[in-house]
Amino acid sequence: MDPATLGNLFEILMLLGFASAWPFNIVRSYRAGTAVGTSPYFMIIIEFAYVCGMLSKVAGDNVNYVFAFYVLDFALVAIGISIYFRNRKLDRMNGRTTIGPRD
Repeated sequence: MDPATLGNLFEILMLLGFASAWPFNIVRSYRAGTAVGTSPYFMIIIEFAYVCGMLSKVAGDNVNYVFAFYVLDFALVAIGISIYFRNRKLDRMNGRTTIGPRD
């Protein structure tokens, strides 16, 4: 296997490793129905990192099948962020105070 293909394989495995954790987080957050203990800043930093990875592929003229895995991960984190805002709204409706970022 040539080094470029091997590099792409390891990059995909890294991205799949991260992607495998997000569905559990999404389901847990949705079921919890609260934003308490959730850090939107953390998720925004993760999104920034995925954007940097995608821009690296574009800047290096290396947009290939690996790019799709960056998009997948980005989409999963975006879902997590949207659930955070849904849960924050539920917290307000139920009179709960969240721990962490304030408006």
